[in-house]
Amino acid sequence: RNGLATAWLDTTDWVRVPVSRPVDLSMLSEATGLPLATLTAGNPELRYGITPPEGRYELKVPENFRNAVADALASKDRLMNVYVHQARSGDTVSAIARHYDVSIQMISRMNPGMDPDRIRIGQRIVVPAFKDTSPYEGVRMQDDQLVFGGKHKVAQGDTLWSLSLVYGVQPEVLAEKNGLTLFGVLREGAELIVPILN
Repeated sequence: RNGLATAWLDTTDWVRVPVSRPVDLSMLSEATGLPLATLTAGNPELRYGITPPEGRYELKVPENFRNAVADALASKDRLMNVYVHQARSGDTVSAIARHYDVSIQMISRMNPGMDPDRIRIGQRIVVPAFKDTSPYEGVRMQDDQLVFGGKHKVAQGDTLWSLSLVYGVQPEVLAEKNGLTLFGVLREGAELIVPILN
């Protein structure tokens, strides 16, 4: 009526799709064909482009992509970048979690059946990659500089790994100095030779 050109844009019908695992939006975009810009626009609270690692989250997607997104989420396809760490002597899940800035619970969820208190040397541990960081190198202990002149009386709950952290020595060296096997059980009350703490 006033001679103005109209520029109405078609509106997008958004729906919510529940997500129960961490998902990288860029990987979900590739898996479904849903443009990343659209996913980002619908979920601006995800500042790092990743759904929350804990609990449930409802992802907002255009209605016409609901089925594709639901199928991708239901599949066993990996929709999250990960680091794979091979456990070495002296490694602990808590130290790995601190290095990669994730929770121990999240690492446990990514590794079904893993006991975070008892990891084995050589065990492959999958860690969610929420940010770019260098590989975890662990704490390398200088065994050749240690003086084994101390004594430790084994208490309930002591393991070669827990004692190795206390005395700053590799568990293999601690086992060797005491004539033990690496996976042997320590007898409560036994006396072990340990490094002298400064």
